[in-house]
Amino acid sequence: MRPSKTDTNEPTQVENGRALGSEHPPFMTGFICNALNPKTMLFIVALYSQVVSPDTGMATELGYGAFIAAAHVIWFALIASLFTGEHFKQHLAI
Repeated sequence: MRPSKTDTNEPTQVENGRALGSEHPPFMTGFICNALNPKTMLFIVALYSQVVSPDTGMATELGYGAFIAAAHVIWFALIASLFTGEHFKQHLAI
């Protein structure tokens, strides 16, 4: 059995913010991963089914959509900033 590229213990080489051999920048990879994540869809449907009714106006629905989009952007930007910071990297170093 031949080992795959992911079976090696070699560190991933990064150039210009993306792993070598990757066709997508990290932002697009993260966006696609979250957009195709079924848990995200279920969360949004469960959340909105509690507050949206047939009588809810279009402006209110758009406001809900803008709010959840902004909340996701802020959350993922915070996580990315924290996990790529020097303080966090120093704690991971062995």
